[in-house]
Amino acid sequence: CLLLVASFYQPSITTKLYLRTPFYRFPYEFASGFRRSWWFLILLSILVMIGDGVGNFNLALVAVALIYLTLLSYYSQPEPIYFVMIHARSPSQFLKIKCKTALLYSNILMTPLLVSIAACFPTNWLIVLAAALIGNLVMLAAVFSKYSNFPHGNDAMSTLFLGIAIPFPPLLLFILPYLATRAHSKLSEYL
Repeated sequence: CLLLVASFYQPSITTKLYLRTPFYRFPYEFASGFRRSWWFLILLSILVMIGDGVGNFNLALVAVALIYLTLLSYYSQPEPIYFVMIHARSPSQFLKIKCKTALLYSNILMTPLLVSIAACFPTNWLIVLAAALIGNLVMLAAVFSKYSNFPHGNDAMSTLFLGIAIPFPPLLLFILPYLATRAHSKLSEYL
């Protein structure tokens, strides 16, 4: 009898968890990506702090690299076409805004971690600075790669370029202009 009554009972309290993010102003890549991977970013941030605490620079640097790779994954899926078409901008203005947003939000996440690594390992500050610079350039390459085959998402060529550029960062000087011109020409059809 109690099971029959309990089967008709519906609680009035809903238990949905809403995770507010600091990325509300430009709400596509970072907002949706952060909601998918916030727990992983916290674990990697803890790993950076552990590396700082035990004096293991390599551990902290690998955790930073993994965070940058996580941020790159935010740019792997294209947004719906109407999210692009609602912008009343030229393709170059659109790409500039997307690049500024990617750099701003990635630096919001990374600056405290990079500063803590540089503070704990002052002799390696140049390596930390280089990691930040390479991470920002790879973020730009991810933005251009996302829109270089718009609306179909990343193609094999741009993914290959990103895969080559991550271990060999000087190639970014050649890959970035190529991806930027491809992204500009693809977006000109929609903007």
